[in-house]
Formats: sequence, C-alpha cells, structure tokens
Amino acid sequence: MATSQDVVNKILNFSDQEFFGLTEQKILAMEDQLLDMDFSGVAINCPKQVFTDQLDRLPMLVGIRCDGERDWDYPFPDNCVLVGMNLTEGSVWFNNALLTEKDVESRGGNSPVDEDLAKPPLEELEGDGAQICAIDVRTCLKLNWQSSTWAFAVLHFDWSSNVTQVYLKDADNAKPTISPRPVKPLPHPKAGSNLPNYQPHPLSPAMPANGSEFRLQVVEKEGELFAAIYGSFRFRFKDVYIPEPKLKHAFADGNTLLVSAIVPVTLAILAPNWLVPMHVTWNVPIYGPMLNPGEKGEGHFALNIGNFLQQLPQAHRYAVYILTDGGVYGPQELIMP
Repeated sequence: MATSQDVVNKILNFSDQEFFGLTEQKILAMEDQLLDMDFSGVAINCPKQVFTDQLDRLPMLVGIRCDGERDWDYPFPDNCVLVGMNLTEGSVWFNNALLTEKDVESRGGNSPVDEDLAKPPLEELEGDGAQICAIDVRTCLKLNWQSSTWAFAVLHFDWSSNVTQVYLKDADNAKPTISPRPVKPLPHPKAGSNLPNYQPHPLSPAMPANGSEFRLQVVEKEGELFAAIYGSFRFRFKDVYIPEPKLKHAFADGNTLLVSAIVPVTLAILAPNWLVPMHVTWNVPIYGPMLNPGEKGEGHFALNIGNFLQQLPQAHRYAVYILTDGGVYGPQELIMP
C-alpha cells in the first residue's frame, strides 16, 4: 500500500511557483489519480519557500482517500485539523482547515455534530472516495508573516498526514528575538519515581534512533484517576533549545544537574469531530554537557496528566499525539475509564 509520501511524490508534487497557479480542473484531475492509488490516509504538500514581501498567502494541498465507513464516522470537513509547528521559536498552532468561521460558530466550537444520526448498513458504505482541497495556511493559522521556519501536518482523528516544512523569508531575512524558555513544570526535587521527572524512568520507552516515542498509563484506583505519560526522544538540537544563561537543577539527594537544552513538547488529544485538539505544552529540560546547535541530544519526560484528562468527557475514544521538534508522533488510543 502506498504511503502519504508516495502521494506527495506522484500527485501533489509541484514547484513552489506552480502551487500558486493550480486550477480547479487540475485539482479534480488529481482527485481521480488519488482514487486510483492503493492508499488510505491523508497527504499534504505546499511550497518549500515563500517570500513574504512578494506573496500574501501560503497555498497547501490536502488530500484524503478512505472508504465510506470512515467517511461516515469521521467526515473530512469536521475532522481536518491543521497543525503548524513554528521551529524558529517553538510554538504550536491548531485550527480546522476546511470549515468557515460561520460553520464553526453554528456548531458551537468543538461540540460534536449529528451524533444521533443512524449509521447506514455497512453495505451502503462500501466503496472508496478521494478528495483534494486547496487551503491557505496563512489565513487558517493566522501566521505572522515574517522570517521563520514551519513544519505542518494534518490530523484526521487517528490518522496523521506526512509532515512538510516551509521557510518564510522576508526582505530583511531578520531573525526574531526569542525569549528564554523556562522549564515547565519544574522537576520533582526527589526525582526517582516521583513526577514530574526528566531523567530515565522505569516506564520510559526505549530511546529511538531519531524522533520520539511515548506511552500512556491510565488507571482508576479507588475511584480516583491516575494518568501519566512517559516519553523518550533523540534529535539534533536547534539553537532555540539552548538556555542562556546556563541553568542547573538541584535535587534533594544533593545531586545537581546541568540543563543543556530545553525542548518544547506538546500533548494533543483529539476526539471525533473536534475542530481542534485539547493540548498542553511542556518545556522539557535535557540534562548533560552543553550541546551546540546541530548536535544530537536525547531526553526523557514523565509527567502526571490526570488533571488534564479529567477535563475530557467520558465514554469517548480519543487519539493522543506528541508534537516535538517538528515531528508528529502517535497516535495512541485513549479510552477514559
């Protein structure tokens, strides 16, 4: 079966200039090509460089191919979440990519739509369909139109597209001033099995060769919810991760660790028909010798997320993602006890 990147290479592959001149007829022809592919999923592509003093939009093609049952369960317009990760300063942005502001207002935000409609028999949902939409990322995410590097993806509930990077370049190519990022939340002073903890934990996933891995722990004990997330990651650090001035964390056992980097990690949780995920960002300290930008480093996080999950409606199935360093990891399924 083809991958999202195969769809990009074979169908959504255009020069930066060509993206600004795509016609409706061309997009319809691409939909026919997508329907003929052995593919189930979401794929995106857009220009790799945009000069902000010459152009006022950032076009993106979003393509999906799925069967009729998935289309019924997760209608594309209601489940097309655009994710923008600003790699220059570390923030993450979300918005529904296809609904108008009027559509969103009429729905009442993240409220599910038409959940009481009876699902047709499966034989009526047989067959596959394909759709390709052209959107303007700048308008959708209200991007600051200045020099910056972005990574974009689209989440279709428990499907994630490929990630594509874009460099916005203004006339001066001036780098924005980045404020130091404080560690959040601070580590538990006793470390060990106590949370938050940013050292290797017995439940930490194996360290990946590159990227991030995470696992969830959700249990109900004597009527109370305990939930935690454990993660490990390894990648080349960016200059925005390096703290200035230098920082150290002191622990109750007398151990003092040097913070060599502070990496933003975003937890995003989606339910069917949510316009945007519930999300929270942590600033995770990395301990060890100071690193130069471009050097590979690795880190861990173990965090209590019980209070965060208690905000979720029960009796729902959720898709859980981790977003960090321009990557999308997951999803993992979460069913609230």
